[in-house]
Amino acid sequence: MKRYHLTTFGCQMNEHDSERIERRLTALGVEPELIAAALSDGDSGELEAAVALLQRRFPTVPADERERARALGLLLRKGYELELAHDAIRAQTN
Repeated sequence: MKRYHLTTFGCQMNEHDSERIERRLTALGVEPELIAAALSDGDSGELEAAVALLQRRFPTVPADERERARALGLLLRKGYELELAHDAIRAQTN
């Protein structure tokens, strides 16, 4: 059984690329149910990826507003949505 996981980050071009990959995987015989399951799981994986990035770049939890702003800026530059970036910073501090 062929399986895959696809997460789209950021802009409209990335969404277009994800759709193109999805069409290609369908053409290769990946079952539509697996495609749908992989696409619906994207948000939790994206949050985990954002938290992992923060932990690599900021080994200690951002202690003040300036460091939190730097962490937020990093995530936004990497293409994360604003709300998800805030969630990742909150998850790292908890």
